[in-house]
Amino acid sequence: LVELVHPEDREFTLSQLQKLLEGTEAISFENRCRCKDGSYKWLSWNAAPCHEDELIYAAARDITQRKQADEALKESEERFRLLVERVKDYAIYMLDPDGQVVSWNQGAQRINGYKAEEIIGKHVSCFHPQEEVESKRPEQVLQIAASVGCYEYETKRLRKDGSEFWADVDVTALRDENGQLRGFATVTRDITERKQAQEALEGANRELEKRVEERTAELQAANGQLKQEISDRKRTELALR
Repeated sequence: LVELVHPEDREFTLSQLQKLLEGTEAISFENRCRCKDGSYKWLSWNAAPCHEDELIYAAARDITQRKQADEALKESEERFRLLVERVKDYAIYMLDPDGQVVSWNQGAQRINGYKAEEIIGKHVSCFHPQEEVESKRPEQVLQIAASVGCYEYETKRLRKDGSEFWADVDVTALRDENGQLRGFATVTRDITERKQAQEALEGANRELEKRVEERTAELQAANGQLKQEISDRKRTELALR
């Protein structure tokens, strides 16, 4: 049997079979075995000894497709993880169902100022201003996201150095195939410059409206004075006639 086992799996297979010789009643393990055409398939084994016949009875199930699917999923998740980690313009991180940080990308470090080892395991409330923490705003956001699926809002956030910045935050609830909440995916974008430009524009508009009102009042006063002068001139001309 061992001659059919993939060379990389032989030592492991022998270690499992050795358990039967040491008295274990039954074992389960997985390995790759060679087919007639020279290809290898993944097999899931269940084996048990028969001491009277001095034999080992074994049954194997072909799990090649499952292994290939698992490997493809693993590669896909790894590519996605590398992609997320390299994003610098957005803070992308995962939270567990209780709101604890479980992953951290470069964008999160750049925007929030924390390194991964400094923040993983901390509660998301550490990014919120004190007044929001006291009002339970972080917990409310997660509850809304868990209830409706996702929640996007604009708010002020705190960096590691204590400075505030405006953020556009998108929180998405993650659930398994049974609907069980697994955690939250959070994407945060620094919109401070946009907010400052918006506030500057609003300030300029207010200033312009103020100047227009002042100029309008000046013109109305000048117009009233001009009307008075015309009226006085007409009375003077009438008196002269």
